[in-house]
Amino acid sequence: MTIFTQDYLPDGNWFQRFDRQALAIGLLLLGTDVVFLLLHVALNFDFLSDRRLHIEVDNGYAEQFQYLKFLTSAALLLYLGFSRKGTTRIFLAGLLLFLLFEDIARIHEDFYLIGERFIALPEVGPLTNRALWELIYGLTVGGLLLGLLVISVLRTYNEVLRKRMVLLCLLLVLFGGFGVAVDAVHGLLQQAGDSPYTESLLGIVEDWGEMITVSLMAMLVVDDVYRTAPKKVLSGGPR
Repeated sequence: MTIFTQDYLPDGNWFQRFDRQALAIGLLLLGTDVVFLLLHVALNFDFLSDRRLHIEVDNGYAEQFQYLKFLTSAALLLYLGFSRKGTTRIFLAGLLLFLLFEDIARIHEDFYLIGERFIALPEVGPLTNRALWELIYGLTVGGLLLGLLVISVLRTYNEVLRKRMVLLCLLLVLFGGFGVAVDAVHGLLQQAGDSPYTESLLGIVEDWGEMITVSLMAMLVVDDVYRTAPKKVLSGGPR
């Protein structure tokens, strides 16, 4: 193991100390994600009729569950940030709240309306102007915010916290991959009029992938709460 991995990536002992209650909560969140996927499939095969069970629909049950995970994780990080006096957690909480607000307000979908007022971008292959502006927005804003978070993490002196934040950064990159890269491919297939089954599969990969990623992030945040708790009796697992 190199010096970099020793300083920034968790080893086997780190995961062995993962709090059992946090793991149980994480498995519950992931199990709920699986239930939403099964309900989505049942809806597509006309076994159910409530469109709010669709994981891709706006303001559906899955999206509301996603918002709840975001809000809870941000609230816990803010609590830890102020109670443990750590700015990295506060910064990450702010980033999660921004992602939550951004998705609710659909800023990424309407950004092209602002961009087109200043620069008329030509269509690039099958990419429409709107899709191109969404891609630029996602890469620019996401890259900038993630870069600032990485700088904050690298300056963190607490080794356990630093390794946890590195994992959260990697999950944020994965979340962005689903939200930007997979979404762009999904849009290309829709524009090209590809098979509806392929489009539906990519839509599931995009939204369900984001759901799983946020559940894993929430599990890490809950583990942070238990592992840094002042009293060991809060958890049945080792610290």
